[in-house]
Amino acid sequence: MIKHDRIKIQFVRPEQKISTQPLRNYREVRLVTLIKVEGVRVDYFDGGIEWFRENTLVYVLK
Repeated sequence: MIKHDRIKIQFVRPEQKISTQPLRNYREVRLVTLIKVEGVRVDYFDGGIEWFRENTLVYVLK
């Protein structure tokens, strides 16, 4: 059974796996950068980059 929690995006740590939907499309985080004007930038190990608004809730695998 897969277990997950919700967390604000700016509190995600490197090597955690996150998703915007429960139990789908989890990606491993390489770097999280908070930029006050633009939001939160998340770099993934697969080379992808995604932007979120500050305080966005995402799912994190336990």
